[in-house]
Amino acid sequence: MNAFRFCPSCATPLELLALMEDGGPKERLRCVGCGWTHWNNPTPVLAAIVQVGNQILLARNAAWKGRRFALITGFMEAGETPQEGMRREIQEETNLHATELSLVGVYEFFRMNQVIIAY
Repeated sequence: MNAFRFCPSCATPLELLALMEDGGPKERLRCVGCGWTHWNNPTPVLAAIVQVGNQILLARNAAWKGRRFALITGFMEAGETPQEGMRREIQEETNLHATELSLVGVYEFFRMNQVIIAY
């Protein structure tokens, strides 16, 4: 589901229109009134495999059903690097201070329109 139905600039209903872009024609939500385009770029998400001694720390949300656990995750803030954001998220969620960060990989999560940067 798209977040936008109307242009945030002029309130005209958005239309799914194909226009020529650098890589050829691209279909996007566009405003015929003012030309605004909803780019729908993926959101960068940070994820950490936190090692404490010989163990891996996993997060648990009380609202989750069953025995579900997750990595420490969060969103980058404007003006911070992925490394700064990961250190901040680790500190906010665990009260631990990261001593080392090593990039594990970058992964697409198409269903949520996210790119996961894992450390």
